[in-house]
Amino acid sequence: DAHGHTAPHTRGWYLPDTDMARGMQSLIEQMDRLGIERTIVSPEPALFGHAVDGGVEGETVLARYPGRFSGYLVYNPLYGELLNPHLDGFFDRGIYVGFKILPDYWQVPVTDPRYEPVWACAHRRRLPVLIHTWQGAYSSPAALRGIVARYSGSFFLLGHSGGGDEGRRQAEDLALASANVYLEFCGSFTSSIPWESTLARVGQDRIVFGSDTAAHDQAWELARYLSIPVPDAQLIPGLAVNMERVLNTAKNGRARDGLSAE
Repeated sequence: DAHGHTAPHTRGWYLPDTDMARGMQSLIEQMDRLGIERTIVSPEPALFGHAVDGGVEGETVLARYPGRFSGYLVYNPLYGELLNPHLDGFFDRGIYVGFKILPDYWQVPVTDPRYEPVWACAHRRRLPVLIHTWQGAYSSPAALRGIVARYSGSFFLLGHSGGGDEGRRQAEDLALASANVYLEFCGSFTSSIPWESTLARVGQDRIVFGSDTAAHDQAWELARYLSIPVPDAQLIPGLAVNMERVLNTAKNGRARDGLSAE
């Protein structure tokens, strides 16, 4: 599962449990029931609080569950000056395997130059960047065209595949034009475009499954993906193979460049 979140889920919802470690144990139990070996998660405290402190807390908790979780390092550009000195250190320690950004939530457009450290670091280290994409002013896939071309060493995961119908078409177009762009599945219900149409257009090798757990129901998102009316062979790459290829590219790149492989 290439798109998840740690506890606590701080979107203004009712919080039955604010303990991150206890929440992650509950998520493991859920993953075991669903047959999901690994989820890549973003620390909620970093998404909606202090980005550095939240990143450290997430790293500490996720390290207790080797093989079950990896992390996306949240890069909130409002904390950029505090984050920038720590980027290589976070990635060298191996818990974080890519970046996560939320331009809509922070109201900082994806084209803002304050994201430059993300693009540059991801390009240099061959990392994926999971971007909450949505049609509109802050994170439309079309706005990424120049960025994905310039930073061809990065992998761009279009969270929610652009949102609605307009965003989905933009996401498809961007993937067709750029070999380093992948469409991430969750929230497909926000578009009326059948997912099998998207799959046929961009190809099975350019899709990654994500659930947005626990903002979304992991079981529902997995069932929806598995219910796409295409042969299983077309769905399997998105469940693991494609994301593993992205992560292995980053790992091999670190070894080649003499960076930490852990």
